Amino acid sequence: MSYYVRCPHCGAYLDPGEKCACREDNTTETMNMKTEENEDGKHEH
Repeated sequence: MSYYVRCPHCGAYLDPGEKCACREDNTTETMNMKTEENEDGKHEH
């Protein structure tokens, strides 16, 4: 049985003891990088 913790703010699944980065100041920049599209129209990760 796996054990995980879910962030109450964004719903991310975290390992026990892991802190979610969703509340950090640079989160907006990170989220924008994840949703940018490349020249082919595909999302870059």
